[in-house]
Amino acid sequence: MADLFKTLPYDVWTAAKYRVRVAYETYDNVVVSFSGGKDSTAALQATIATAKELRRLPVEVHFYDEEAIPPETVEYVERVRKLPEVCLKWFCLPLKARNACSATSPDWYPFHPDEKDIWVRPLPANVITKHPDFRMGMEIAYFSALMLAKRAESTALVMGIRMQESITRLRAIQHKSDSERAFFSPSDKHKNVVKCYPVYDWLADDIWTAPQRFGWDYNKAYDVMQKSGLSIVSQRCSPAFGEQPIRGLHRYATCWPDLWERMIHRVPGAATAARYANTELYTGFGAKESDVSWKAKFEIGFARLTPDSRDEVRDAIRKVISIHNNYTPDVMPDHEPHPETSMCWRKLYKIVLAGGNKFGRQEQKATKDILNHRIKLEEGGK
Repeated sequence: MADLFKTLPYDVWTAAKYRVRVAYETYDNVVVSFSGGKDSTAALQATIATAKELRRLPVEVHFYDEEAIPPETVEYVERVRKLPEVCLKWFCLPLKARNACSATSPDWYPFHPDEKDIWVRPLPANVITKHPDFRMGMEIAYFSALMLAKRAESTALVMGIRMQESITRLRAIQHKSDSERAFFSPSDKHKNVVKCYPVYDWLADDIWTAPQRFGWDYNKAYDVMQKSGLSIVSQRCSPAFGEQPIRGLHRYATCWPDLWERMIHRVPGAATAARYANTELYTGFGAKESDVSWKAKFEIGFARLTPDSRDEVRDAIRKVISIHNNYTPDVMPDHEPHPETSMCWRKLYKIVLAGGNKFGRQEQKATKDILNHRIKLEEGGK
């Protein structure tokens, strides 16, 4: 992937600070979205360094506690909170989180007040448990954007998202023109809020060279993962129960057995997912393409949906297939996109994978892909 990154005449640290400086000079407020992970650590440090140069300290930092996190992450966030350069807001709200471990319980709510007896860990001291903008059912991204959008001034939300770890972000960057700032992502819904990605082009080596060179503190959970044999490229401090993270869910039992014992009683399906997430039972996460067809993956995934989600996804799939059939009598290909519509079961599987959780975006993208493909064909492939 390294060859996809453009070589610049300056180092990545200088680039990151420049991007944060642009954020400070362009927007009224700069807020860091901090997860305690390695990428958000780099983004935070770049913001602190730049704010110090601009005399804009302390840096406002938002941390959303998702309850089922390693003790080293909690300890690290506590250390960050004590930094004089930081004003950290620690949110422990029951924001809706994805649970890909269970088809019958596709969501869970960290620190839900009615489930206190099964919490993975108690509430930390001096955290935010109530907020006037919070409503039950909100996700972190929605709540964060809404809260910032209600400010009278404009806000740049600094996030530690890197292209190397996010294929969606990589595609977004690649499709930007030379005149656009690749490190900014404006919001269509909230005009006074923009996301800023100062370390978007950093590689894993950059992320781990910086703490050694500059003496940064970091999350010691990575040391635990390193001892378990996990490579630096594969190490993640992210929500444990999403579609992709559950492939490594079994490592919690190895790295944090006490935490894991509480996790399996907290989130439905966690124990089963840890055992089978890398098998065909959780098709799409662990099974190889050569082992299972994409149509079979679709059928298995569809069967795992809740009844309500199943009805919604069925309607979405019928719509896409109907458009496909309007242009060709051919059956839907399995892996390679059809030359007339660009559709295949591999793409349709993304809709069922979303399973009632933002699946509408996948449906819209699929239908848009067909129409865009047809336009190109009618224009002679230009």
